[in-house]
This record gives sequence, C-alpha cells and structure tokens, in this order.
Amino acid sequence: MIGPPGAALAAIITLSAMAGALNLRLEAIHIGAFAAALIGLFALSGQDSAAIWFTPITAWAGALFFGVAVIRVPELGSRAVTLAGTGVLGPLGAIVALHMSRHALADGYAAAGALLVLAAALAWLIAAAAARGARTLASLKLTLWMLAGGAFSAFAAAMLLLGAPALAASAFMLAALGLILLNWRIAHALWLTLAWAAGGFALLTGAVAAVLFLSEQGSPWLQLGLGLAAPAALAALCAYLAGARAAQASAGFF
Repeated sequence: MIGPPGAALAAIITLSAMAGALNLRLEAIHIGAFAAALIGLFALSGQDSAAIWFTPITAWAGALFFGVAVIRVPELGSRAVTLAGTGVLGPLGAIVALHMSRHALADGYAAAGALLVLAAALAWLIAAAAARGARTLASLKLTLWMLAGGAFSAFAAAMLLLGAPALAASAFMLAALGLILLNWRIAHALWLTLAWAAGGFALLTGAVAAVLFLSEQGSPWLQLGLGLAAPAALAALCAYLAGARAAQASAGFF
C-alpha cells in the first residue's frame, strides 16, 4: 500500500509539522509541511493504486494537522493563528477531498456527518483555548475567528450536502438564533457576523425551497413550512433579540 518514497515523505511532513509547531519562529516549516501534504496528495491521487491508499493517507494528513492544533492552540492562544488555520483547513480539506474524489465519504450523508463532527470538535477547541489560564474568548483575537469560521464553514457545508433546501433553511436560521443568543451572553462581533452569514444561507436555501414549491416538486407543506414559514418566524425572533441588544444593523438585516 505504501512504498519507501511515500513513507519518507510522510515522515518528513510529520516531523516538519511538529517542529514548526513547537517553536513559533519556525512556523514557516509548519506551513511548508502543510503545503507539501497538499501537493503530495494532489500529485499522487491520479495513480491507479490511489483507490487503495488515498482514503487512509488523506484521513491521516487531516488528523495530523488537527492534532497539532489541539495541543498547541490552547497553549498559545492568540499567537496560534497559523496553527489554528492549518488545524481547520487540514481536516476540512480531507473531508472535501474524500467526498469529491468519491472515495470513503462519497455518500453525501456520510460527508455531512463527518463535517458536523468536525464543527463540534472545533467548537470544543475554542472552549478549551478560552478556558486555559485567565483567558477569555476576546483574548483569542484572530485565533477565535479562524476556529469559529472553520466550524461554521463545516456546518454550512454539511447542511448543503444533505440536499434538502427546506430543512437547510430552518437549520441555518436556528444557527443564527443560537448565535444571537450567544451574543447576549458573550458579546462579540464574531457571533453577529456568523449570524449574518447563517441568515444569508437561510435566504438562499429558502429561495430554492420556494422554487421547488412553485415547480410542484417535493412536499408542498415541507417547502412552505420548513423552507419559508419557520425561517421567517425565526428571523423575526432574531430581529427582536438583536434589537433588544442594541444591534440595530443586525435587527434590520433579519
């Protein structure tokens, strides 16, 4: 399944990724290891034997960079922006690659499940980083934006892969409502930004549900109820809560 050149490349990538993560002055080595993993997987994926090894090696590459982030991001906090970025892009890229290449995660439901697990894992990593020492979420700075953006991207991709626009519209508006409520507890511009993104996705998927309703495809009550009525009601609640929190722009958007 793997020859000496492949084993050597894997060893170089692993050691470089860890060495670059142990010392911030050597972050360039970590970035180089990440780029080498991407280029190596892309260049070798066209081989006839790729169907055998592509799944385990791609999963290993994603797990490697996520594992580095799990250890170092809570230790470094706001200084771990680069490691948080590779920790997000590594597993996210692995899941997308395995789905697009029609290998282990060819089924949309399987890929969506993996993406939801990744979103939950990134949310846990945010909590672990914020809970270390005397830190707060705000003290994480760009690291927080990187991890939260990755978690939301994984969630959004999972909803879109399910192939049910009406369900996705309600799910996105529920996510927006959750982010608005989170902003009540811990005020931060990030939560409102992601709430806007969730509202935008809800608008798009709701429009698709409306088109399906007008073309008489699928259950009309499903398209009307979950695709339009429920998101509209949730949007009204988001607008009320945002306005009560003096977030007038967000209230107007919803």
